[in-house]
Amino acid sequence: KSGTSSEFTGLALTPDGSKLLAANLLDGTLAVINPDNPSATYAIPIAAAYANPNNPACTIGPLYVAATSNGQAFVTSGGMPAAGCPAEGLTYVANLQGRAATRPSNASACGIGYLPNLYTDGQGVESPADGSFVLIGGSSYSGMCLYSVQNNTYTPIAAGTEYYWGISVAADG
Repeated sequence: KSGTSSEFTGLALTPDGSKLLAANLLDGTLAVINPDNPSATYAIPIAAAYANPNNPACTIGPLYVAATSNGQAFVTSGGMPAAGCPAEGLTYVANLQGRAATRPSNASACGIGYLPNLYTDGQGVESPADGSFVLIGGSSYSGMCLYSVQNNTYTPIAAGTEYYWGISVAADG
């Protein structure tokens, strides 16, 4: 358990298989779990969870996670899919070594990270088993985006603003 309340939602393995990443919706963290040494588990603060003002029964917090080959994890916030509970939210990048998370700084080409936080910019994240790229689902204010680990670049892969109700990436990319 990484905080006072836990509801693990998105899960991902790091490409080397040494860490299980679990988005913790209720306490606003990303749990980093070493399956071979569970006592070495730690939590990275992502964003404080909060009740959706339009539906107080809906908690918004870290929801989806994808691991990269360079020791980072992408996390998008949102609420558990239900009526009146948005699955889209904000995109964050967690540094697994530094144990800190920030909003992406160079992703404005995709509409990510440059608007005030009341505008959503991600709905789900996925990466292949080797962690070479991350696919970030589009939201109300951003289109789908591809992050390249090798080039440290964000590339829009769909024009305009679209909703994508779920994304997936094959293990082999």
